[in-house]
Amino acid sequence: MWRVFVSLMMPTFVGVWFYVVVVLAIRLAGLPLILFDGPGNEGFAVLIWYMWDEGNVAAVGAIGVMLMTGLVPPHLRTTLRRTLSGQQRAGGLRCLIGRQQYNYFELDS
Repeated sequence: MWRVFVSLMMPTFVGVWFYVVVVLAIRLAGLPLILFDGPGNEGFAVLIWYMWDEGNVAAVGAIGVMLMTGLVPPHLRTTLRRTLSGQQRAGGLRCLIGRQQYNYFELDS
């Protein structure tokens, strides 16, 4: 049953994947350029876009490394703190599983 279902649905899965990944990603790639309001008022994404477009690949790579250096340690610290304290991650939807209600919107204290 599953073999027949998957073989019939595979073209649909490939088409949806192509649409979501390729078409929508290309459409959204230029969104930061729309938000650009003038010289001296460009956001970080616009700066990276222009540097990449001008061929400054090394500078864009260095900015990416600095971004990861600044963003990864706080994320790891929070993840490790939650893991060691036994807290569950907040987020998701409210759902009913059996007769128990799980609220995933509650904030961590």
